[in-house]
Amino acid sequence: MCQIKAMKRESQGGGEMEQESPGKGALEAVSASAQEEKGGNMQKRLKIPWEKILQGIVVILALLLTANLVFWRYYWIPSASMEPTLKIEDRIIVNKVSYWITKPHRGEIIVFKYPLNVKKHYIKRIIGLPQEKVEIKKSMVYIDDQPLREAYLQEIKYNNYGPVVVPEGHYFVLGDNRVNSMDSRIWGFVENSYIIGKVFYRYWPFERMANLNN
Repeated sequence: MCQIKAMKRESQGGGEMEQESPGKGALEAVSASAQEEKGGNMQKRLKIPWEKILQGIVVILALLLTANLVFWRYYWIPSASMEPTLKIEDRIIVNKVSYWITKPHRGEIIVFKYPLNVKKHYIKRIIGLPQEKVEIKKSMVYIDDQPLREAYLQEIKYNNYGPVVVPEGHYFVLGDNRVNSMDSRIWGFVENSYIIGKVFYRYWPFERMANLNN
């Protein structure tokens, strides 16, 4: 079982006053006055109230939080059910918008609401697509009677299963650690509407940073 947890700019315009044939002294006085006024305006522009700074920080944080809730989400891995691909304490990023424009594909790692308790989030790999027949024989997965090659698996033996036909609008998912994973073999299929998103990157630990769905 693998339940995973989350992780105007303003401008001021000025008017110009024209004088008819001023003398040199008048020109210097006007120039000095203009410089003093310009310097005063610059000082005013540089003095930004701390309330404005605080408001800006709050807006930025709110935007980041909104983006996190809408577009992606961070999780950490608490169990070994996806080993060797994902290990305990790995940190991952889930893309929540991928399936807004495309359908899930076989082999993709997804995060979804656990069908028996939607408050929990699980992570598994998509194996069977809607309307496909799935069967496991002699530690080999068969899709519509054709063997599925899974290079990401360790050479381990696991029990036979099926055959079953995946219902329309559902997916058959398995953990990569087939001998230590509660998945579709135990609790059934994942409804499409339960899928939260596609895992696309592991950002921790640094030495194992990688794209996970390329």
